[in-house]
Amino acid sequence: MTTTIERHAMSFKDNPKQVVMFLYDMALMSMLKAYKAIELRDIEGKIVNISYAVDAVNELLKTLSDDADREVVNFLSGLYVSIIKELARINATNDLKALKLAIKYIGSLREIWVKKAMSEQDSNVSEGFSSDKNYYVSHWTDEERDIFKAASI
Repeated sequence: MTTTIERHAMSFKDNPKQVVMFLYDMALMSMLKAYKAIELRDIEGKIVNISYAVDAVNELLKTLSDDADREVVNFLSGLYVSIIKELARINATNDLKALKLAIKYIGSLREIWVKKAMSEQDSNVSEGFSSDKNYYVSHWTDEERDIFKAASI
């Protein structure tokens, strides 16, 4: 059974770099929505969005290649697994401070991805993606943007 995240990621199968970009964006967007849901005491919204974030980070874990630098793969693997575990804990405890930290880590990794991998790609990044590190910011509410900025400091 494929998740919604997997089905969307498959639409970029011809461009693995865009798959990773998409997954970082989905993880961030889902965590921001979960943050807002926790603030609003929206239990269903929190559960759904944390579930999407876990799916996205799990897919990021699956993108790690055995051909890549072993040290980098081990670091990212450990970090992704830790974030997945932390998201499960956040789902049970509503820990906004921990969620902000997870947002910060994924946001930082996304920024590194944009600077390193996406910059190596054709300057015309296709399929609606921009090399701008804040591509989805235009789609976020002011509150989501504020949460992201606060977590990124």
